[in-house]
Amino acid sequence: MKQRTIFSISCTEVLSGRLWSSLVVFLILLVVPATARGATLQGGWACLWHLSTLGQSGSSSAIFNFNQLTQLTVNGTGSVSGTLFFSRSFGAPGEVCDLPVTGGSLSVGANGVGNLSVTFTVSSAAKDEDKDLSCSMLGVTGSQTENYRFVAASSNTKLYFIGTDDFFTPSTTDSGDFPSISGVCERQ
Repeated sequence: MKQRTIFSISCTEVLSGRLWSSLVVFLILLVVPATARGATLQGGWACLWHLSTLGQSGSSSAIFNFNQLTQLTVNGTGSVSGTLFFSRSFGAPGEVCDLPVTGGSLSVGANGVGNLSVTFTVSSAAKDEDKDLSCSMLGVTGSQTENYRFVAASSNTKLYFIGTDDFFTPSTTDSGDFPSISGVCERQ
């Protein structure tokens, strides 16, 4: 019976051929983290996010609006900082709280789809912009994180967002599901 070699490759062929090129590309993708591949998203971003949801107000149904205007800075490692300006149309309509973005991260794949988390702190002592209401009117205090999925567009000058399934952390009483905010960020 005659033996046949089905696959045989020498070190010379590996080092000089296409296999070597493919191996180098694979190793670069393996070693370089996703945030570094998405480094084109670093810098300043202006974001406007909105949520409308139907809820109860006393004995009747009402539409509740939440708005966020956010200035974010993404550094070369994907860390996020900035300021979140939050308002809502119920309970204390027209009140705006300036909340520091104390952390978060951004990562993006080669296909332009990514994740963003924005951590902010609501101090029980913090007041709204005209100092007539506590920012705890937002219904939360302490460190909170919003989690988003996004798609980069327009040559990485716009990011279109929607909240993830578990949008808000720490999670609400329904296993983290919360009507999520959607919106867009534009490069500053």
